[in-house]
This record gives sequence, structure tokens and C-alpha cells, in this order.
Amino acid sequence: MLKITKKMTGKLTGISSLNTDPFSNSFCMKMSKQPNNVCSQCYSQAMLKAYRKACQKPWKENGEILSERLLTPQELPKINKEVFRFSAHGEIINTTMYKNYLAIAKANPGTTFAIWTKRKDIISKVGKCDLGNVILIYSSPSLDKVPSDVPKNFDKVFTVFTPEVALANGVEVNCGKKKCIECMLCYTHNDVTYINEIIKSKQHIWNHMEEAKR
Repeated sequence: MLKITKKMTGKLTGISSLNTDPFSNSFCMKMSKQPNNVCSQCYSQAMLKAYRKACQKPWKENGEILSERLLTPQELPKINKEVFRFSAHGEIINTTMYKNYLAIAKANPGTTFAIWTKRKDIISKVGKCDLGNVILIYSSPSLDKVPSDVPKNFDKVFTVFTPEVALANGVEVNCGKKKCIECMLCYTHNDVTYINEIIKSKQHIWNHMEEAKR
């Protein structure tokens, strides 16, 4: 059975999520070894080594369940939430996993599902999503790279910047000032297609983990 994470922390407080384990995902591990890549400062790995150690096993099992075969209608979880996050931790593993995400969304039409992913290859193979309750966000792997357009089949682009580059390029930082549940910029269909955030420092991540322990 899939393990839904009902208690997220930090800016995701108040939003439930279906997560997987980055350590057992070859794509995640490869990306995290590239120094100019935002994945090299992965918050998920940091948390799973600290106060979320107990989540690694169930999230690894989530990845296995979602990626090995298409789930039956009876196996799809019922989501009684206004909004829901796919992959707050982890990344889409293969087309099977993405199709299962879409099946969950289709089975819960009253919930808006937001998916962050760097896997343009997988999204391209499956094709455009025609579900009105899914928002597909391209999570840019490159730190400080101002996006020129929104990739095909995606609704928005999420990019992380250092303060210096954001200031030099006149980037509008429209993420991070409040909790997602209070903002909803990423969780609603609107005319904002570029979501920009300032990179979290190691001290910020540490404070975030300490806060979650309390």
C-alpha cells in the first residue's frame, strides 16, 4: 500500500504528498553528483540523513510500487484534499510511475495535483496530460539559469537562483516568502508560468530540520 505523507514541513506545511526515496533513484543520484546542478544541494537527501530517516524505507517502497506496474483502480488512494503534491521528495522513475500519478489524479477529480519533475524525457514519452486537475511543473536542474521558455507539455517552470544572480538579472523571486498553502501560485491554473526561488543555505536547511523536530 502506498504511504501518503500527511505531515510536511517548512513551506509545505499543510500540504500532503506522495514521496519516493532519492537514494534508490539512479537519476537522482546521478544528478546530485553534478556540482553546478541544484540537485547537488538536495534538501531531500539532507533530511533523510537526519530527522526523516524513518521515511526512507516506506518512500523506497512507494517508488517500487509506483514504478513496477500500473496500479488497479482498487489500489489507487483516495485523496480528500483540495491540493496534493506528487514528489515533494524523490523524482519520477519511469513512464509507469508517471502513468500511475495520472491515474491517481483521474480517480480524484476534486483534488488539484501538482507535479514537479526534471524528467522531460518521461513526460515526452507519455505525451500531453489532458486532466484539468493536474499542474505539471518543470523543475529546472540548472542553478541560476534564467529559463527562455516553458518546455512542451509543461504548465510552469520552477528555477532556483543565488541572490546575486537573481539581482543581476532582475529575476522576480515569487516563491519562498510564505507557505505554499497560503500562496497557491503553483497549485492553481493562472497566468504565472515562471516560479523563482532563492536557494536555501545549509543553515536554512538545518533550522528547517530543527523546527520540524519540535
